[in-house]
Amino acid sequence: RYNLFLKGSWRQPNDSTPKAGKWNAFVCILYCHYTNVCLFFFVIWIVGNPSKFRIMTTGHYFSVILQKLEYPKVKGQLVIFGATNWDLIGRKEVPKQSAAFRNLGQNLWGPHRYGCLNDVQVSSVISGPCAAHSLLITTEGKLWSWGRNEKGQLGHGDNKRLEAPKLIETLADKTIVSAACGRNHTLALTEEGTAYSFGENKLGQLGQGNQTDAVLSPAAISYNGQPLVKVACGAEFSMVVDCKGNLYSFGCPEYGQLGHNSDGKFIARAQRIEFDCELIARRVAIFIEKSKDGQVVPVPNVVVRDVACGGNHTLILDSQKRVFSWGWGGYGRLGHTEQKDEMVPRLVKLFDFPGRGAAQIFTGYQCSFALSEMGGLFFWGVTNTSRESTMYPKSVQDLCGWKVRGLACGKSSILVAADESTISWGPSPTFGELVSSPIDGMHRFISHAPFTLSEKNETTKYIEQLLVRSPPAKKWSRSRRKCFFFFLKKGVPRCAKKKR
Repeated sequence: RYNLFLKGSWRQPNDSTPKAGKWNAFVCILYCHYTNVCLFFFVIWIVGNPSKFRIMTTGHYFSVILQKLEYPKVKGQLVIFGATNWDLIGRKEVPKQSAAFRNLGQNLWGPHRYGCLNDVQVSSVISGPCAAHSLLITTEGKLWSWGRNEKGQLGHGDNKRLEAPKLIETLADKTIVSAACGRNHTLALTEEGTAYSFGENKLGQLGQGNQTDAVLSPAAISYNGQPLVKVACGAEFSMVVDCKGNLYSFGCPEYGQLGHNSDGKFIARAQRIEFDCELIARRVAIFIEKSKDGQVVPVPNVVVRDVACGGNHTLILDSQKRVFSWGWGGYGRLGHTEQKDEMVPRLVKLFDFPGRGAAQIFTGYQCSFALSEMGGLFFWGVTNTSRESTMYPKSVQDLCGWKVRGLACGKSSILVAADESTISWGPSPTFGELVSSPIDGMHRFISHAPFTLSEKNETTKYIEQLLVRSPPAKKWSRSRRKCFFFFLKKGVPRCAKKKR
């Protein structure tokens, strides 16, 4: 057993206290308990404030990692389009308690900007396929939120709906590097690797060790392990990943989406079924592979690098570029050629071959995407339940030749950043989230000129990140579906009709 000790610090001459930006040094000693011998010592030099770095050891091998989580380097301005009546999104009608907002909010058929963000540089924007609220992270690491707020998921200490982004004051002294949105809850990750949660907590999805109706202000989750590096949210569950690649989950286990080999169902009383929810972060310990004849083989040495959550299913990407999926198997969203629910992470075999691994993963409400290391985009699941499901990963042929940089999913709409353009598609009805006028059927649109109501000539040539929100549910008569593809060439818009 080995221990790592920090034996004091060195300051520059004439410095009374350590300051950010100064050179600091720590003497580290590796001590062996079995032989009571000091094996060796050395000096670590750190530039900057040492409180913002982490020192870790791994196993029987000694290693020192100086690491600080960083928010994305890109910066730009936020544009929004689609439905903005937050209380109606995903519903047939506005609830009685929100009757005052029944007619508030319109459909934005083109990109618009918020006036309150004119002087704010945005590095990241976050929502979810089942969320009706949104977040943004500035280049200074500050977290803003707006949208529906019935359960306090905006983190402002109340449940008042917000029409425009507002800074979360409780986290103003923290540097936020990442965040995630569930249906009615939110997770935020700081640069020190601490996760904060707020919003609905009826099923323990906040990971704070209890079940309450709502938590209106951000609070740290109940977790004592290694610093966290990733967070993700499903509808009523959450996932976090630590710096060693371990995956943890908490919340509702109804379809096995937590990965603990159980759906948590039990009969409480009078034949009423309830769920044994995970109230604190619990490690996902088992990863498997299934053969065609049903034989189950454990997959060892899985180091998680990324995680994405749909409404009730989860995808992870490991260090060997393999993809695992589990949770609700309906409509083929897990990619295993069957609609069976999976209670533990199961290997998606298509990406388990040399040269065919995955580079990025994305999830919609009932579908999944993976970007291969060769640049191809693969899809499985369904975006429109009235159509045939895709039961295993298939290449998106319409995007062959495009360099896909990012992807976002709403409940049924998809937006892709490819090369220097954005491409969107999804079934009707649409409410402006596809950045085009309403057209029955599938849509394609490349947007080069976001505009505001007062200034329609401003252009945004390069869109770095995408955000899609679920549209309101309405009855819509379907007719023959058509597909349109719009593009700009040398500043001249053209349109080509494409058969499907």
